[in-house]
Amino acid sequence: MPKFKLHIMHCMLGYGLYHYNYASGREGDWFVVVLASQKNYVSLSICGCDKNGYFAEKIKNRLGKVSIGRSCIRSRNSKT
Repeated sequence: MPKFKLHIMHCMLGYGLYHYNYASGREGDWFVVVLASQKNYVSLSICGCDKNGYFAEKIKNRLGKVSIGRSCIRSRNSKT
């Protein structure tokens, strides 16, 4: 991620920021790529997609025993 600046927000490491706006009026900033460690899992979110879908969903068959969301790849901690 050499082109993105490192950010720390809500105890997560993220690279790159983008500003989002919802039709409801809600808006904010979020990371392009974020790494987070939770009690039961470690997650890597990649906010990237094209006309064919989200990146994480496209590669889920190559990742083994992980949980996949639209942009999130979660792996359970070995201690839990």
